[in-house]
Amino acid sequence: MEITTVNIKIVHNEEPVKAYCSIIFNNCFVVRKIRIIERNERFHVYMPSMKTKRLTYADVCHPTNQQFRKKIECAILNNYFAMLKSITIDE
Repeated sequence: MEITTVNIKIVHNEEPVKAYCSIIFNNCFVVRKIRIIERNERFHVYMPSMKTKRLTYADVCHPTNQQFRKKIECAILNNYFAMLKSITIDE
């Protein structure tokens, strides 16, 4: 499965959320509401989740192995940092 598109939307007033993104696989399947969160000076990618009856959160969808998770995280964070760099250069 190939990642064909990554869309990032930077947010400013939702700490610790830095951005939301969607990712498209093989030009035919999209996952929305992926969050980029900064904690302890590190950036993390969180898959979309929902609150359960026990008031905890569970992922709605997620990679089934570590290799694919890493591929998704790298694609998202690389796009996010490239976007930040272009915003800084443009200003």
